[in-house]
Amino acid sequence: MIICACLLSTTEDHILLVRAHGKRVWYLPGGKINPGEQPVYALCRELFEELGVEIKPKDCFYLKTIVGPSHNLRDKVQLICFAATLPPQMQAKAEIAEIAWIPKKFLHIMAPAVRLLVTNHNS
Repeated sequence: MIICACLLSTTEDHILLVRAHGKRVWYLPGGKINPGEQPVYALCRELFEELGVEIKPKDCFYLKTIVGPSHNLRDKVQLICFAATLPPQMQAKAEIAEIAWIPKKFLHIMAPAVRLLVTNHNS
Protein backbone atom coordinates (compact mmCIF):
# COMPACT_ATOMS: atom_id res chain seq x y z
CA MET A 1 0.00 0.00 0.00
CA ILE A 2 1.15 3.51 -0.85
CA ILE A 3 0.59 5.88 2.08
CA CYS A 4 0.32 9.60 1.36
CA ALA A 5 -0.35 12.78 3.31
CA CYS A 6 -2.62 15.09 1.32
CA LEU A 7 -4.23 18.49 1.46
CA LEU A 8 -7.98 18.39 1.01
CA SER A 9 -9.14 21.88 0.08
CA THR A 10 -12.62 22.28 -1.35
CA THR A 11 -15.38 24.75 -2.02
CA GLU A 12 -18.97 23.73 -2.63
CA ASP A 13 -18.25 22.90 -6.28
CA HIS A 14 -14.43 22.72 -6.65
CA ILE A 15 -11.43 20.87 -5.28
CA LEU A 16 -7.80 21.98 -5.31
CA LEU A 17 -5.77 19.48 -7.33
CA VAL A 18 -2.36 19.17 -8.96
CA ARG A 19 -1.18 17.42 -12.08
CA ALA A 20 2.34 16.01 -12.39
CA HIS A 21 4.45 16.40 -15.52
CA GLY A 22 3.66 13.66 -18.04
CA LYS A 23 0.43 12.64 -16.27
CA ARG A 24 -3.15 13.17 -17.41
CA VAL A 25 -4.88 12.69 -14.07
CA TRP A 26 -5.15 15.16 -11.23
CA TYR A 27 -4.23 14.38 -7.60
CA LEU A 28 -4.52 16.00 -4.20
CA PRO A 29 -1.49 18.12 -3.28
CA GLY A 30 0.86 16.14 -1.04
CA GLY A 31 2.74 12.91 -1.41
CA LYS A 32 4.31 9.81 0.00
CA ILE A 33 5.25 9.65 3.65
CA ASN A 34 8.89 8.74 4.28
CA PRO A 35 9.68 5.88 6.70
CA GLY A 36 9.41 7.17 10.28
CA GLU A 37 7.87 10.47 9.16
CA GLN A 38 4.65 11.69 10.77
CA PRO A 39 1.91 12.37 8.19
CA VAL A 40 1.52 16.05 9.08
CA TYR A 41 5.27 16.64 8.62
CA ALA A 42 5.17 14.82 5.28
CA LEU A 43 2.33 17.09 4.18
CA CYS A 44 4.25 20.24 5.11
CA ARG A 45 7.37 18.98 3.32
CA GLU A 46 5.43 18.00 0.20
CA LEU A 47 3.53 21.30 0.02
CA PHE A 48 6.81 23.18 0.15
CA GLU A 49 8.41 20.94 -2.49
CA GLU A 50 5.40 20.92 -4.83
CA LEU A 51 3.76 24.33 -4.33
CA GLY A 52 6.46 26.45 -2.72
CA VAL A 53 4.31 27.21 0.33
CA GLU A 54 5.36 26.90 3.94
CA ILE A 55 2.72 25.49 6.25
CA LYS A 56 3.44 24.70 9.87
CA PRO A 57 2.26 21.35 11.29
CA LYS A 58 0.27 23.17 14.00
CA ASP A 59 -1.77 24.84 11.23
CA CYS A 60 -2.85 21.52 9.68
CA PHE A 61 -5.97 19.75 10.83
CA TYR A 62 -6.67 16.08 10.23
CA LEU A 63 -9.90 15.50 8.28
CA LYS A 64 -10.14 11.86 7.20
CA THR A 65 -8.33 8.89 5.73
CA ILE A 66 -9.51 7.12 2.62
CA VAL A 67 -8.22 3.95 0.96
CA GLY A 68 -8.73 3.43 -2.74
CA PRO A 69 -7.12 2.23 -5.94
CA SER A 70 -3.89 3.82 -7.12
CA HIS A 71 -3.68 5.37 -10.57
CA ASN A 72 -2.23 2.17 -12.05
CA LEU A 73 -5.06 0.20 -10.37
CA ARG A 74 -2.54 -2.46 -9.27
CA ASP A 75 -1.94 -1.03 -5.82
CA LYS A 76 -4.00 0.53 -3.06
CA VAL A 77 -3.34 4.04 -1.84
CA GLN A 78 -4.12 5.43 1.59
CA LEU A 79 -4.75 9.18 1.54
CA ILE A 80 -4.41 10.78 4.98
CA CYS A 81 -6.19 14.09 4.38
CA PHE A 82 -5.62 17.36 6.20
CA ALA A 83 -7.02 20.86 5.94
CA ALA A 84 -4.80 23.95 6.04
CA THR A 85 -5.07 27.53 4.92
CA LEU A 86 -2.91 28.13 1.88
CA PRO A 87 -1.53 31.50 0.87
CA PRO A 88 -2.98 32.90 -2.37
CA GLN A 89 0.38 32.56 -4.13
CA MET A 90 1.30 29.01 -5.09
CA GLN A 91 3.72 27.89 -7.75
CA ALA A 92 3.96 24.50 -9.43
CA LYS A 93 7.39 23.09 -8.57
CA ALA A 94 9.31 19.81 -8.75
CA GLU A 95 7.19 17.16 -10.47
CA ILE A 96 4.06 19.36 -10.53
CA ALA A 97 3.04 20.84 -13.88
CA GLU A 98 -0.23 22.52 -12.86
CA ILE A 99 -2.28 23.58 -9.84
CA ALA A 100 -5.98 24.28 -10.32
CA TRP A 101 -9.38 24.44 -8.70
CA ILE A 102 -11.15 21.66 -10.57
CA PRO A 103 -14.94 21.35 -10.67
CA LYS A 104 -15.97 18.32 -8.62
CA LYS A 105 -18.11 17.11 -11.51
CA PHE A 106 -14.96 16.53 -13.64
CA LEU A 107 -14.41 13.12 -12.05
CA HIS A 108 -13.05 11.70 -15.32
CA ILE A 109 -9.78 13.67 -14.97
CA MET A 110 -9.14 12.71 -11.33
CA ALA A 111 -7.03 9.84 -9.99
CA PRO A 112 -9.21 6.90 -8.86
CA ALA A 113 -8.80 7.47 -5.10
CA VAL A 114 -9.54 11.18 -5.54
CA ARG A 115 -12.74 10.30 -7.45
CA LEU A 116 -13.72 8.07 -4.55
CA LEU A 117 -13.00 10.86 -2.08
CA VAL A 118 -14.99 13.45 -4.04
CA THR A 119 -18.02 11.20 -4.46
CA ASN A 120 -18.04 10.32 -0.73
CA HIS A 121 -16.97 13.70 0.71
CA ASN A 122 -19.55 16.07 2.13
CA SER A 123 -18.07 19.56 2.01
